[in-house]
Amino acid sequence: MRYNTIDKQLYIENRKNFTKHLKPGSLAVFTSNDILPTNADGAMGFRQNADLLYLTGIDQEDTMLILFPDVKDGKHKEVLFIKETSELIAIWEGAKLNKAEATSVSGIDHIYWIQDFDKIMKPFILQVNNIYLNECKCNTFPRIIKYSIFIIEIIKFTRHCYMRQRIAIESHKSNASDR
Repeated sequence: MRYNTIDKQLYIENRKNFTKHLKPGSLAVFTSNDILPTNADGAMGFRQNADLLYLTGIDQEDTMLILFPDVKDGKHKEVLFIKETSELIAIWEGAKLNKAEATSVSGIDHIYWIQDFDKIMKPFILQVNNIYLNECKCNTFPRIIKYSIFIIEIIKFTRHCYMRQRIAIESHKSNASDR
């Protein structure tokens, strides 16, 4: 780690302070920066997205924080997605945090691999009223987020159509009973 260890309570308090300002039913998404290339076989030094670092203390690429204080299950209010690591990755890219290490740094209990994002988030999407996205200039995550927002919009549209259909059926039933 490039920094002296900071007590995870700081990051827990930072997240609490942030979520106090969200509208009801809101979900906030924070993504890490990418490692930027300098040429075909080189890379610049990694610099984490300051918002993600402030809220988690996690300083590695391919990381995503989801804050959803009003989630119905009550357990997944804070979810962190990180890059799956292995010995091979440690050799070629440097050591990455595993789930236990990410929990000890951030204080977040629900940690998943980044490739499981869609599977983990699908059950919670119908509960969302607002989505907050931090601005990220990276190449990888906007594609993931745009895809996820597209799914969210489809689900919301489907839910809206379903509700309109139910209202029309109820209205039709009440009109039929008035006759």
